[in-house]
Amino acid sequence: GQTLFLCGRTEEALSALETLLVSESDRILLARVYALRAMILDHGEVSRERTLTEILKALSLFGVGLPRTAGEAEGEISSGMAALPAKTAALVRAGEDGLARMRDDADVMTMNLFFQALPITYQGYPWLYSVIMLRMLDMTLERGVTDVSCKNLVECGMTLGSAFGDYRGGYELAMFAFGLIDRYRFETQRSPCCFIFANFVSSWRRPIRESVEYFDLAISSGVASGDIQHAAYSCAHRFNRLLLSGTGLAACAEELASLFSFLRSNGATMLLVYAELFQYVLDRLMSGATYESGARLREKIAGGDNSFYK
Repeated sequence: GQTLFLCGRTEEALSALETLLVSESDRILLARVYALRAMILDHGEVSRERTLTEILKALSLFGVGLPRTAGEAEGEISSGMAALPAKTAALVRAGEDGLARMRDDADVMTMNLFFQALPITYQGYPWLYSVIMLRMLDMTLERGVTDVSCKNLVECGMTLGSAFGDYRGGYELAMFAFGLIDRYRFETQRSPCCFIFANFVSSWRRPIRESVEYFDLAISSGVASGDIQHAAYSCAHRFNRLLLSGTGLAACAEELASLFSFLRSNGATMLLVYAELFQYVLDRLMSGATYESGARLREKIAGGDNSFYK
């Protein structure tokens, strides 16, 4: 199924995976099939709900259920958020030696499924995103660390700052996550962790140049690991930091040309609208382009195209 998808034969891939769902009984393999179906659907023009449904089916194989409404999630979020500062502070104090490695295959698969659901829920179901973030933290504390624990810890650090004003604690938790990446060589997690850190954590404690450095690292590590999505988002947000931090307009124009080239060569077409927006801003600053000249761009943004690849 994965080979067919990578060859661009999406419908055949989904059909092959459907056959496995009928014939296979091993729940780990079944969960991987659902996860692959979710990934394929997420790259197409389908609703977030349909993609998320595949992940929920996989989680149900391990007896994991999630709230269906914001109301159902309220109590779990409230208690989990109240405990978040103390749990994360204790984790950082205990150090890396205080965390064992997660060994159970079902636990690791559950964490991977949670990880896959996070971007979808962040965009469309923020209450469910919070539930998953908190559950991932609890699984790491209770059952051990796995590779996807790292991004979860950086996101918890982001939450410490945004929800509690604990910017130092959030920064230290992110640094703890980077230590885990180095210790266990979780290289596939370096790009997403650097992206979250550069975008939502670094600027609370350090000058903006640190954000740019971590965006650079997110790009290089993303390209190396094949994580083009986080590399592409990092390219776009890096340019935004350069523009807002007073980089000369001529230098910004050169950086923007590189951004267009990277996005187009890697098929990250959804983010071209970001680059076009930056181009419009530069044109207005450098040559006095009129507000009316941005009409086509505003129409494109209003269209709400959320697919990452085309």
